[in-house]
Amino acid sequence: MGFLNNLKNSLIAIQKDLTKQVKQYKNKNFADATMAACALVAAADGNVDADERRKVTGFISSNDTLAVFDINELQKNF
Repeated sequence: MGFLNNLKNSLIAIQKDLTKQVKQYKNKNFADATMAACALVAAADGNVDADERRKVTGFISSNDTLAVFDINELQKNF
């Protein structure tokens, strides 16, 4: 059982480290900067249409780093 215990402890340590890394980005400045970058890309052609808003919503929903934020708040900031 020594090997399985070591494996379990290693996996727990990895999970804690990943959680810590994701949480370090959970701050208002990071969220604002991310949405500002999305807005700049979306507005590059001079306007932001509904399709671009849907794409940003999809990006927010599928991005692991942004998963720590409230999706509605990010959309509002966008």
